[in-house]
Amino acid sequence: MSKFYITNYNGFPKNYFNPLLIELEEKGFKFNFLDKPLFSKDLQKLSGRILFILSLPILFLRAKKVIETTAPVTIICHSWSDRFVFTLLKKYKNINIQWWFFPQADVKAPWLQKYLKKQTTGIKFVAFTPAEVEKIDKIWDKATALAPLGIKLADKSHQDSIFGGLGRSPKLNFFHKYFTIIAAANLNEPNYIETIIKSVPELLKVVRNLQLLIISPQNTYKRWEWLSKQIEVEKNVWFLKEPQHFKSWLESGTLFFLGNKAPKIDQLHWLFMAMAQGLPTIGFKNQGLESFILNNKCALITEPGRENFVQSIITLARDNQYKKELSLNTKRLINSEHNLSNQLEIWEEILN
Repeated sequence: MSKFYITNYNGFPKNYFNPLLIELEEKGFKFNFLDKPLFSKDLQKLSGRILFILSLPILFLRAKKVIETTAPVTIICHSWSDRFVFTLLKKYKNINIQWWFFPQADVKAPWLQKYLKKQTTGIKFVAFTPAEVEKIDKIWDKATALAPLGIKLADKSHQDSIFGGLGRSPKLNFFHKYFTIIAAANLNEPNYIETIIKSVPELLKVVRNLQLLIISPQNTYKRWEWLSKQIEVEKNVWFLKEPQHFKSWLESGTLFFLGNKAPKIDQLHWLFMAMAQGLPTIGFKNQGLESFILNNKCALITEPGRENFVQSIITLARDNQYKKELSLNTKRLINSEHNLSNQLEIWEEILN
């Protein structure tokens, strides 16, 4: 079996992929990690491109050291500098190459495309959403494997042990008394957090026991705390500074909202965690969530905007039976379509 090297591990979405890699290693796959990309400067800038070209001899020597082995080797590349160097090295070394394209990644690289397009024979392209597959097929004229996205689901006894302490703490029991919206977002990237905070005054006219919990790994909440005070909803908007307890906070929720405008793979991981808890999702059509959840079956997905967000919340607050149906459908979907244990055969086929 081939030995696998994953490039630029520091930029790799580890939180999502580590459980998958552990499962695959139990089946005999061996993964090694290159902590840094071969080249770390910004290739979107002209200065970065010039420096990249000048650095190519050194980069080739670095790449060559990685694969000085007689065993079969597969290099998994997810940055353009690594794709370029290892793809060119393929001419001189008997190695396998895979290009992985994560959601929202740059699939064009026009300044490299003209040259690399001639070199991609035998390279496997892997993407994680149907939209990405379609884009890659058009740009690179290359059949692309669609890799499944999902999470490792704990059995019920394990979940009970997880939530036995923190999940039943007084703070979380407090939120169980309310109609609680869990909003998760990377606040360093474009998001809808301002939209949903500004929705709270209107929502409180109808959903009087509403609470909004905002969770972000950045803990950079000052701007949003100021906004909630300005519109006098600070008693209904909570900023959670313990993202490591995300699973437990989800147990206190009524609905889930993924706050980034263009969710990346780590944010989609939050979505799957919420689905595993049976939380119906509220979303906007330009987020690309339709690839993973079923509108009107597991979620309410509308056009972006405060009015649409408010109407979706009110719809579910007034129709408890519909909310229960969405929750049940969400659990069924995560178990059938996004359960990591059911996806291993597909991954074995992609890697072989």
